[in-house]
Amino acid sequence: MIAKSDMSVKLRKLLEKDPDQVERFEVKTGFHVDFMRFNDRPYEGVNSIITNGLADYFESKPVELVITYDANSLDQSTDLNAFLATYIQLHYFDNHTKMYERNHFCIPGELIKGFGYTGVYATNPVYFPRNCFDDISEARFLWLIPIFQNEYDFIDRFGAKSFESFLVDNDPDMSKFDRHPLDMG
Repeated sequence: MIAKSDMSVKLRKLLEKDPDQVERFEVKTGFHVDFMRFNDRPYEGVNSIITNGLADYFESKPVELVITYDANSLDQSTDLNAFLATYIQLHYFDNHTKMYERNHFCIPGELIKGFGYTGVYATNPVYFPRNCFDDISEARFLWLIPIFQNEYDFIDRFGAKSFESFLVDNDPDMSKFDRHPLDMG
């Protein structure tokens, strides 16, 4: 069982708690990934879903994914596990896109119903303590940030480093899914 894997044990130790929920998804025929939800991690009021087992598929560049969110910014119908499973299936398995830091993509239409996001940006999970995941050498962890069209356009035009500099300089709360598009000025 993936939920009892070495990775899971290490995550539990690093985050100093057991996951509040573990749900298994078949993201590709015969290939299962656990989505582990940790409430109040990285900090109180903000939860994270961390994949466990995805790295087993991408052995050349093993990656696990993190979604960090303020639960109060979601409505009852928002299913982030389904969003994450679909993201993995469509973006990586079907399109054979590699998982790497500063990767971004956009779709026509709405990415998560009711929020207006059209894309996703992948970066280091900075809301966790610095070097939090360094003790897990089996995989790199990438934080998936839902982005609006104007943010995607900014990344395309000025590059990921400029986008990350903007985030550092302005410190928006990217865990709030009900946020407004960033004023990329």
